[in-house]
Amino acid sequence: MSQRIEPRIEASWKARLADEFNTASFSQLKAFLLAERQAGKVLYPPGSKIFAAFDHTPWDRLKVVIVGQDP
Repeated sequence: MSQRIEPRIEASWKARLADEFNTASFSQLKAFLLAERQAGKVLYPPGSKIFAAFDHTPWDRLKVVIVGQDP
């Protein structure tokens, strides 16, 4: 029996992403990544660091700059 591993993710992000984590598409993505790893493929970033950006930056401290050019 495999143990479910919860991603290390900051609480404010976990609350905002909880619904997404429960979608069929997220489950399919997770199953695909697990199958790839079981097939011996190397995945980056390592599983423990997939959500590192969310863990280090709480939602209320997030600032985004969109750089681009008008068409």
